[in-house]
Amino acid sequence: MQAMARIAHTGGDSAYWSAEAGLLQAVQLLHNAEPVRDGVYRISARSVPSPEQQLVRLVHAFLRDNLARSLRRRDIARHAGMSLSKLAHLYGAATGEGPMTTLLRLRVDAARERLLQGDSVKTASERTGFSSPYHLSRAFKELHGRSPRDFL
Repeated sequence: MQAMARIAHTGGDSAYWSAEAGLLQAVQLLHNAEPVRDGVYRISARSVPSPEQQLVRLVHAFLRDNLARSLRRRDIARHAGMSLSKLAHLYGAATGEGPMTTLLRLRVDAARERLLQGDSVKTASERTGFSSPYHLSRAFKELHGRSPRDFL
């Protein structure tokens, strides 16, 4: 953590997020390591996520953690430590959709869960980052083929 703070201090925010991504990769490697004997683990090649998988995980985590915030592509690119065009190219190649499409899908899924828990369409839209109940209804219908009211 101290090393990450030093990196952020000397290299700025993008350097910090790159260092954090490296730390998360190390944690992921340890999490997926195979126990050999007490206190000894083996990190295998299949434990190492590809750079594309790392990017998708990083972006998905950021989007999930910020569903209710107003996000722009540049916010996501800044978090990923890359340009807008590089993010669009790499993320699109890995997932088949853009990060904003993923954000919309995650928001609709979160709103659907809130609706199932008894929230009104208005409350669900406010808590999942939609600008209005109409925007939620339109996105919901596009993804699920029916409006939130019809869903319930």
